Amino acid sequence: VLLFLVLVVVEIFRIFLIQNELNRAAESAGKSGLVLVGDQIMAYERGSGEGTESHPQSSMSRMFTSEDAGYLFSPPVQTQVAGEVLISLERNGIQSHDPKVETIKIEYPASNLQTGLALRVQIEIKMDSLFNDLLLLEDGVITGQSLQSIPHR
Repeated sequence: VLLFLVLVVVEIFRIFLIQNELNRAAESAGKSGLVLVGDQIMAYERGSGEGTESHPQSSMSRMFTSEDAGYLFSPPVQTQVAGEVLISLERNGIQSHDPKVETIKIEYPASNLQTGLALRVQIEIKMDSLFNDLLLLEDGVITGQSLQSIPHR
């Protein structure tokens, strides 16, 4: 009985470490994706020349317009953001081709423009454990996720 309890405690600790690793990888990937979005915003504003005295070109604090959204949420930008997220995940040891990786979900935009730009990253991995039912792991899947945003001021 004591050995069983030790095994359960070790397994709980292992799951906790894996979930923290997934959360950190998702957070890092989300930040990398939003850095790319920030770069796109700056490049877009420099190229459009739409700065005014009250809203300078280099200010990311102005409200986004529907024209901005048309560009920032366009398929080419979404593809670049997703690519940057996947590269960051790989740098953090999460390989999209790993058979244990169930899903990698990248949601951009993850909010409306009234609250700011947001990027959600969710990773699910399959974990082999003798205690899936006991530890309430649904289908042996552990999830890590992050929501990163650039808020309006």
